[in-house]
Amino acid sequence: MVKRYPDIPPKEINSGLEKEFGLSLPYMKLWRAREQARDTIFGSVDDNYKWVPTMAAELLDRNPVSYITYTFNATDNSFQRFYVSFKVYVDGFLYGCKPLISLDACHLKSKYLGVLLSANSVDGNNGLFTIAFAVVEAESKHSWSWFLKNMVETIGSNLSTLSFISDMEKGLGEAIKEIYPEAEHRICIRHLWKNIKSPTLYSYLISLPYKWSRSQFMIGTGHATNTNNFAESFNAWIADARTKPAVDLIDLVRGKVMEQRAQRKMTSLTWQRELVPNVEEYIRDITTRKDHLVVRQASNFKAEVEGLHSRHIVDIERKHCTCGVWQLIGLPCIHAVAFIGMKEHPL
Repeated sequence: MVKRYPDIPPKEINSGLEKEFGLSLPYMKLWRAREQARDTIFGSVDDNYKWVPTMAAELLDRNPVSYITYTFNATDNSFQRFYVSFKVYVDGFLYGCKPLISLDACHLKSKYLGVLLSANSVDGNNGLFTIAFAVVEAESKHSWSWFLKNMVETIGSNLSTLSFISDMEKGLGEAIKEIYPEAEHRICIRHLWKNIKSPTLYSYLISLPYKWSRSQFMIGTGHATNTNNFAESFNAWIADARTKPAVDLIDLVRGKVMEQRAQRKMTSLTWQRELVPNVEEYIRDITTRKDHLVVRQASNFKAEVEGLHSRHIVDIERKHCTCGVWQLIGLPCIHAVAFIGMKEHPL
């Protein structure tokens, strides 16, 4: 049973014993028995951490030019941190993703606990794209700084429109200011809303709208999100890895990302259109909703577009609209589509 379901809860084991043999055992006795069975079948958790240097060397041997590093505690030589970012992750982000990175910390459930730090972006079809992940001893400014410094070694620090989004992770804000001082740092609006506990927080939020309000976001990131859904998707995706020790966890996440990329490549080979499906769907949606808009052309490339309660100026040549959407997400807004449709410009 444990071989097939290594994370089976002790209560489930007890239910099986009662049904099969009419026996009922204390929770902790069943928990210890399960742990012993796992050690016998898969090797002990303590031994797992001894394989960190071997695994790092093996990963680098099979994935040259990748960035993989680890540290052990200087005082007792116990495992501390393990960072992984394969070259294909970095190249995919730099050449195929929007310059927006979701940062998150996910608490682990193995014997020695720890935290999984992750950096994810979105590809051109709005799919989750993992850039780097690391197992660390705890979430803090120190561990986040270490993680971001390793990211600098891979993606660099001179990305002019780089934007991070996160919950209010412990120490992360300070670490971003230190390592990526020029980058934008958005705070998940859902997380802010859930944590509003004081009337004075209103004044605090109003003082820094650029962290949560779409209208204040940096132009050029290609994404208008103000929620950290990337992190939730990643954490749900790797949920079964959270009970594993470092080496097993790293290998499981690595395998998941590899399979995901292979599947996406095969899927993309079936696409027949110039645009990716997500963008096609977006264009179709706003095209069906533009009919109520009145377009008044001012020149070959400019027009005034009026809706029920708004009026905006569109400049096709500059890819600009006063509503701000075109500049923010990098795709024509509904006002631009109305003007383009009237002029029969190709979308």
